[in-house]
Amino acid sequence: NRTPDLVIANDALYQLSYCPVPGGRSCPRGAAKSRRAARWTRAPGLLVSWPTSATDTHRAMILDALFFLVQAGLQLFFWAVIIAAIISLLIGFNVLDTRNRLVWTLGDFFSRVTEPVIRPVRARMPNLGGIDISPMIVLLLIQAAMLLVSAIQRYMIVGGIYF
Repeated sequence: NRTPDLVIANDALYQLSYCPVPGGRSCPRGAAKSRRAARWTRAPGLLVSWPTSATDTHRAMILDALFFLVQAGLQLFFWAVIIAAIISLLIGFNVLDTRNRLVWTLGDFFSRVTEPVIRPVRARMPNLGGIDISPMIVLLLIQAAMLLVSAIQRYMIVGGIYF
């Protein structure tokens, strides 16, 4: 009572099945039949190797934490650049008064955090009058760095270097 299309669809789903536990102990029926399938699992677009020992698991956890910290730091810096640009605009248009201690403290903090990166970009930019596009250039560079970090992580996983 199965049509050929249903058989093809079932085979395609079987090839894309994901097994969360090595060895197929809690996998759907037939998801891990061979010894090779117990060690390798096909996720959509990736071939993932499971850690084979406790040491490999700990190393993978450290790498996960390292990549998370780098990406979180880049995201925090991304938002710091945006906030610094907004505060600078609001101070420039006299919406915020720098005599207010909180406004001055926040402006000074975000300026000190972002200026070491924005200053070299601003020095290499042509003079556009009163328009400063260096924060946008820095935001694009941060986005490129975030893409690079995720690509490095993905290539390490695919290449088997990710333990």
